[in-house]
Amino acid sequence: METIVCDWSSIHRHGSLWYDHLKLRKAAFVDKQGWDVPHTAEAEWDQYDTPLTQYVITHDAGRVLSASRVFPCSYSGPNFSYMIRDATLGRLPNIPQHIIPVACTSTKSFEATRFTVDLTLARRLRTDALKENAIRLMEHCAGKGANHVFALMPPGFVAWLRRAGLDARAAGPVVTNSQGEAFCVIECRRPFFKGADLALSA
Repeated sequence: METIVCDWSSIHRHGSLWYDHLKLRKAAFVDKQGWDVPHTAEAEWDQYDTPLTQYVITHDAGRVLSASRVFPCSYSGPNFSYMIRDATLGRLPNIPQHIIPVACTSTKSFEATRFTVDLTLARRLRTDALKENAIRLMEHCAGKGANHVFALMPPGFVAWLRRAGLDARAAGPVVTNSQGEAFCVIECRRPFFKGADLALSA
């Protein structure tokens, strides 16, 4: 199991991993959870897939096991910024506006979204793949000088991330979307890891 980080400028260096992770997202978010998001018969994407986005993809010999993406909280364009802030501005009607008191716009803050895993994997391997991906994402953000990483996830992931060794906390109330799914803003702060020995070995 290994993890790569790529963006639009380096997708070509990693074979089909980037496109395969879009397939994984479609299977998880469209086929299983029924999200109303852009997709083809194979792949899912949205407005936050941009040249600024970095993709964290965990694979085993070229088979994508889990994936996520990272987007800068400092970006603010004419139609969108980042998911959590856009929700607070009323741009995402499926997400309540009061998910966080103030949406961060610091250049040292990032948002992590689209955490997904291959649903056909055995349960233990799914857990291991998600843990590997979350830790590598946080290591990547730390290497870019981040002080904060935010994510919009089910509230149970606060405890899950802490068990994985990450310094996670809820940064807003638990809310539900129009499909009845519960989630909250989760924040991880530098130094991100509760102990250096908890990070996976390279």
